[in-house]
Amino acid sequence: GMNFKIVAPELAEALIVTAAGIAVAVEAVAIYNFLNQRFARISAEVRLLVDEFLEAMRERSKDGAREAAG
Repeated sequence: GMNFKIVAPELAEALIVTAAGIAVAVEAVAIYNFLNQRFARISAEVRLLVDEFLEAMRERSKDGAREAAG
């Protein structure tokens, strides 16, 4: 049979590398989620600003049309 003492160091190394890989993956997912939420928040704020700007421009053009007609 195979001698466990020979296999154990390689097995331990493989487990350590796997654990490190999982740790890096978890960190990457956490960073991705953070950035994704931040981007969504910024995107929503920009959309609101654009809507407010367009509404202000519509109001301004209505006022201008009234002055030109009046």
